[in-house]
Amino acid sequence: MTDTIEKPESWLTRVFSNSGVLLGLLLAALVYVAATRIWMFVLIVAIVLSVFLHELGHFLMAKRNGMKVTEFFLGFGPTIWSFRRGETEYGLKLVPAGAYVRIIGMHNLEELVDTEEVQTYRAKPFRKRMPVVLAGPLVNIVLGFLLLVVVFAGFGHPSADTWSVNSVVVDSAADQAGIQPGDRIVAFDGLPISGFDNFTSVVRAHAGTTVDLTVERDGRQIIVPTTIGWTLDDSGAQALAPLLPGDQVVAVNGTPITYYADLVGALGQIEGPVELTFVRGDTTFVTTVEGPIQMPIEGFRGFLGVGPKSVIVHSNVVEATGQAASAFGDTVVGSVQGMGKLFSPAGIG
Repeated sequence: MTDTIEKPESWLTRVFSNSGVLLGLLLAALVYVAATRIWMFVLIVAIVLSVFLHELGHFLMAKRNGMKVTEFFLGFGPTIWSFRRGETEYGLKLVPAGAYVRIIGMHNLEELVDTEEVQTYRAKPFRKRMPVVLAGPLVNIVLGFLLLVVVFAGFGHPSADTWSVNSVVVDSAADQAGIQPGDRIVAFDGLPISGFDNFTSVVRAHAGTTVDLTVERDGRQIIVPTTIGWTLDDSGAQALAPLLPGDQVVAVNGTPITYYADLVGALGQIEGPVELTFVRGDTTFVTTVEGPIQMPIEGFRGFLGVGPKSVIVHSNVVEATGQAASAFGDTVVGSVQGMGKLFSPAGIG
């Protein structure tokens, strides 16, 4: 008679077979991540929730179509906790990297008893298999749409037509007129202004002119008389390389320049090296060019000197639903077009 000596379990085996220890490890890891890298914690929760809902779609449709689902678990790896209800085991596993559903008979190599064959995925007709396949992605699509509605209605979105002053360039026309950060410019000489691009186009066409800006400040409207400044446009900057479009010449050989016409006259009369003082953004530079220079008559554009900040607007649920549908449609169209370009002959080449 031979006695069988059982090999003792290793400490690692005992640890990973203890549900309490596994649950403690999981909670400790999540608390550590939440305390040190909250963005990673939020990302983990978002991924797990998204995959869980995806798998839930497969699960519900498989059940509805008469397929046997033996497992529905959150996470992967060693099992922390589980229970059985009917023919399905539900539970939580150690690694929070998603979720999974096990439907029997997903491939032809899986061996099952004859009594289970009628409940397999492979035994069902196409009209019952395809909804199971599509249910997961459909849940994610609906979830994405609902999140867009929440964003538009709850968090708001930047308005395409409404903006406020975020910054004012020092010594610019706006600064001299008293425009302040937080102001909203709503009209230009009585002309209503919508988006910042529209406002910029109007300003560029009125260099050197004095206009009335209608400004909203602290809940009331005021009229601010403003003389629009100027900067070089493409042709003006090209004549004064290395200057760039948007630069403003403020002095020639130390003599202040107020208007573009002063610059044209000065550069046309001076021969030899010419010292130019110019402003780019909030910084003043000095460079030297060779005169005389024939400047283009229309080598400038209007410049006010304000930077925009988008105003966040909130929509009601009905408006948010329409905006979400539009944004979702644009995303789908853009994705399809991108895939088309990627796999087109031009994209492959």
